Amino acid sequence: MRKSAGERSDVFDAGIDEVIYRELRQRILDRRYQPGRPLSVAEVAGDLQAEPAPIYYALAKLAGEALVSRVGVDTHELVPIDVIAAEATFDARCAIELGAVEISRQRTTTTQIEELRRRLTGMLPLIRADRFVDFERYLDANNAFHEQVVRLADNEALLIAYRRLAVRAVMAHTLRATNRTSNAMLDDHVRIADAIISGDMQETRSALLDHCEHAKARARIALAAAGGTI
Repeated sequence: MRKSAGERSDVFDAGIDEVIYRELRQRILDRRYQPGRPLSVAEVAGDLQAEPAPIYYALAKLAGEALVSRVGVDTHELVPIDVIAAEATFDARCAIELGAVEISRQRTTTTQIEELRRRLTGMLPLIRADRFVDFERYLDANNAFHEQVVRLADNEALLIAYRRLAVRAVMAHTLRATNRTSNAMLDDHVRIADAIISGDMQETRSALLDHCEHAKARARIALAAAGGTI
C-alpha cells in the first residue's frame, strides 16, 4: 500500500486513507489485535505496509467511533466491545434499514424480492431448538439478508454505510460466547420479509424495530455470559 514517488494526487491520497481505515477497522473488529494491548502507529504501518500518515487518519477516525482510545502520542489501544457498543451497532443497522425501506417504497422490483426470499431461505435451517446449527454460516446468511434489505433502496451510500458498521464482526464477537440463541430470531426475519413483500410499510417498520430490540437483548445475554466485554 506504500506510494511510489510519482503518486502524489490528492485523490489518490484520499483513496489510500479510506482503504487503510477500512482495513484497520476490519482487523480491529476481527480482534487481530488484542484489547488492552498498546498498538503503535509503527506496528500498524508495518502490518499494513503503509506510510504513517494514513495510519494516523485511520486511528483518529476509529477513536471517533470508540473502537480505539489514544493512550500516547503514537499509541492507541482497542476498546473492548461491550453492551453499549453492541447496541449502538444494532441501532445504526436498524436506522439504515428503515431509511432503505422508506426510499424503496412502491418501487421494489421482482428481482429484489426474489433475492430477499432466497437469502431468507438460506438462513432458516441454521437455527434449530434455540441453538446455532452452524454459527459461521448463520452469520454469513444473517448479514446477507440484512444487506439485501438495504439494497432495496438501490442507494450506494446507504450500502456503504451499512457495510462500514461491520455488523457480522460485531455479532461474531458478541455471540460467540454461547451456542444458544432463539428460534424467535428466525421468526423476526420471516416477519420482516413478509412485511416488505406485502408492501405494508407500517408492519415493515414495526418488524425492523422489534427485531432490533431482540438483537440487542441477545447481545446482552451473550456478553453477560462472556463477563460483560469482549
